Amino acid sequence: MTTALDVEDGFHFSKQRNPDGVTDKSALVAMDERLELQLERARATSVLAGQVALTEEELEVRKAARKSLMNHLGIEGDLVDLLRASRRQRVGELTPVVDVRHAPYGWPGLWDMSRPAGSMEMWWAQTNWWWNAPGITMSWQDDGPHMSGVVHVNSDPLQKYSITILAEFALGADRIPATERGRVRSAPYANVFGWMQAIAKDFGFFTAFDDQWVKCWLNTWQSVWVTIPGSHHPFFGDSQSWAFASQSRNIFFLEGMGVETSYLPGRVAMPAVEFELIPQISNVQISLGFTFDMQLEGGDSNLVFGGEPDWPSNVVQTPQWTLRSA
Repeated sequence: MTTALDVEDGFHFSKQRNPDGVTDKSALVAMDERLELQLERARATSVLAGQVALTEEELEVRKAARKSLMNHLGIEGDLVDLLRASRRQRVGELTPVVDVRHAPYGWPGLWDMSRPAGSMEMWWAQTNWWWNAPGITMSWQDDGPHMSGVVHVNSDPLQKYSITILAEFALGADRIPATERGRVRSAPYANVFGWMQAIAKDFGFFTAFDDQWVKCWLNTWQSVWVTIPGSHHPFFGDSQSWAFASQSRNIFFLEGMGVETSYLPGRVAMPAVEFELIPQISNVQISLGFTFDMQLEGGDSNLVFGGEPDWPSNVVQTPQWTLRSA
């Protein structure tokens, strides 16, 4: 079942839950309680980003100051317009039109969500995704969440956007043999497939823009929570934060004008964690997170997701995995 929520401030959220259900309902309750706090923080960050941006009045003052400086230097406005028009004609066709209609790629054997989880195997419960990046479309397909589109800015102040995917897994006590209790290691992998392009086209001297850049990072993390009946956490009841690890990789760091392309990394080893699976733990909940953090600034800066013949859209897959003795 897919649940979607669009918020007026440009923040979007959707969820896909495993239709086969879960043996321990308390795990889903704990996941959803933490998710609400994460969404609240993400919405607040999105609103704050809009509030710190320059107002129209502030932008007009900066433009007037730039125009006054150019007049003082003897640079005629007609020449500026001519150069800008010439440049836009040369580079105007660089930005592709990306098809936002998604379809699964249909690779057999890469991700079988219908397969029941075995002993010590993390069972996929649900995947959530949210984003505030304009021009991006996301949808759930048979092989995972897909994303495509073009993030475009024509802005003097730096604009920050993000796309987050959070896959959640559970392991109930009925699948934890007594002989497997002790220190365990969680080392899953994910598939992050697709193609991206960074395009910075305009020449800042001829506009009110000071900087021209397109930057993007893929941040991944693994977070472990456990349920210990009777532990009474002040915020999460019997749920306890048990382990965490994160990693960041840069996709684009384009400063100034230019065009760069990049394939996404493919098979990704998620940050591994080790933790104690003590007898008091009744279930384990693990979240695998992926965030595309973006920074764009300048006249006609673009970040493209998908749109390449082999990769019309990008996809993130999170197969089930088994906890091993550490």
